[in-house]
Amino acid sequence: MGRELRKPGFKGATKVSGDVVRGTPRSTEAEALPSTEAATSDAEPAEATGLRADGLFVSYGGVKAVTNVSLAVQPGQIVGLIGPNGAGKTSMIDALSGFAPHTGSVTLGGGVLDGVGPAGRARLGLVRTWQSADLFRDLTLIDGLRVAASQTKVGGSGAWSSMKSRRERSQSDDARLLQLLEMLGIDHLKDRWPDELPLGQRKVASVARALACNPKFILLDEPAAGLDPPETAEFALRLRQVAHSGTGLLLVEHDMSLVMSVCSRVVVMSAGAVIAQGTPLEIQADQRVLDAYLGA
Repeated sequence: MGRELRKPGFKGATKVSGDVVRGTPRSTEAEALPSTEAATSDAEPAEATGLRADGLFVSYGGVKAVTNVSLAVQPGQIVGLIGPNGAGKTSMIDALSGFAPHTGSVTLGGGVLDGVGPAGRARLGLVRTWQSADLFRDLTLIDGLRVAASQTKVGGSGAWSSMKSRRERSQSDDARLLQLLEMLGIDHLKDRWPDELPLGQRKVASVARALACNPKFILLDEPAAGLDPPETAEFALRLRQVAHSGTGLLLVEHDMSLVMSVCSRVVVMSAGAVIAQGTPLEIQADQRVLDAYLGA
């Protein structure tokens, strides 16, 4: 039977409590993973392989959403970007991914991205997720990943060789997509429709869709919104696995237990500006952060 075609929604999500659809936690695997911590000093420059923002400003009309923000993420590192609502976190992701005009500079692997649009940045290896689980609701999970992969012909590892025949490329791509689904623990769901999946599995599938683009870095905009504690623990495990594979992650999130457990560094924004950055322990002890956010 055919299915009615529906476009994926991109409405914003907020952190909620109460009853949610529950997934199947597998958090017992977490202990087997090596640590992904890669602590650096605040003044340390990004390596040639890193993602870096220098002095970013974002304005909407006369409203300054981001003011002189600088940060860096290295391959295989998870960096948290936190702050109260309206701090400018999503605007920062919009600027990094090319969806919002900005001044200042964004570099990826030493190459300047200023003036490059979202599609171009994705082809260079910088992709993002949205606050909703952005899946193709009219396609099975594996078919949705195929579509996402086909939209990005160059990226993290250069797997899209123009010398391959279409059949060889298709077989190679399918093997890679199945491998990443297995890494994320959802390979058994490859033929399921998104609306058949519980929220926790849809969130993981959203990360899988980003990984299908073969990225070097993923910008995650509140990916754990709405998850219950077991689902959050499972999601944390999957983020660690993604980072361990070499992909850098910038994590915007309000769930502090998740941020403090998976991030090696945390950047804190308030009113559009950075007020602190450091290790999770340093951030939790910073009085400026307690006053502006964590102590509220």
